[in-house]
Amino acid sequence: MAPGDGKPVIKFHDASSMPDPQFYSHSVSLSQASRLVFTSGIIAQRPDGTFPETLEEQTKTVYENLKNVLKNSGATPRDLIKVTFYPVDWSIDQAETLFGLFFGFVTDEYGIQYRPITTLIPVTQLAFPGPKLEIEVVAATGGHATAYVNPAIKSFERPKPPLRVDVVVVGGGFSGIQAAWDLHKAGLTCIVLEAQHRIGGRSRTQQLRSGPGLIELGATWINEKTQPKAFATAKRLKLDTVEQYVEGDEVWQLPDGSVLRSTPGSVSY
Repeated sequence: MAPGDGKPVIKFHDASSMPDPQFYSHSVSLSQASRLVFTSGIIAQRPDGTFPETLEEQTKTVYENLKNVLKNSGATPRDLIKVTFYPVDWSIDQAETLFGLFFGFVTDEYGIQYRPITTLIPVTQLAFPGPKLEIEVVAATGGHATAYVNPAIKSFERPKPPLRVDVVVVGGGFSGIQAAWDLHKAGLTCIVLEAQHRIGGRSRTQQLRSGPGLIELGATWINEKTQPKAFATAKRLKLDTVEQYVEGDEVWQLPDGSVLRSTPGSVSY
């Protein structure tokens, strides 16, 4: 079964101690899985290398170029969370042109206008003469979403340099981490390969959904006789251990709310 898209939950916030910013937000927060897209500074350069003459024409071209870059990265203007403007020789007279077109850029086909956080940094000049405006953005979209990209569009993956080690340890559970530690102490180089996003194997501490508190979901019991290395590691790290109760009743609460009590030699509800 294919994984879900995992669209991020994006929330924009304003500060109560400041005036309403109207067309942008003071901060943004993301939760759940997401994929971030960062752009370079985008300018109004045409395919032939030339630039439009006026600021209005350049601003339109910048937004067209930016929309194309986002599309080829699997994002749209509605996914923007951060926008930085770099206008040359900025004056307040330019605001109507710059932001009037910006409002159109961040408004979708349903008329919803999005309010990403923004920063405007006036500059005296850009890297080379010609452009009057440069814009860079950050967008957030679904973690598993990938866009169709025309094969003619150049796309590159970050090169992965080869890694040479003496030993490859498969699995980042207790045994794998212990093996890697022993190899390290022996003077060998190693790498641990783990399929999950964490190490620890069956050992896991989970935050309770019902409120504050934690629950242990695995690797609860260790002992000195059959697990001497795990026990020695706990002692070396000065971890607190609690002796297992061997007397008394066991009480289990089932998902339906019923309680099961187990005593030596009998079971009762």
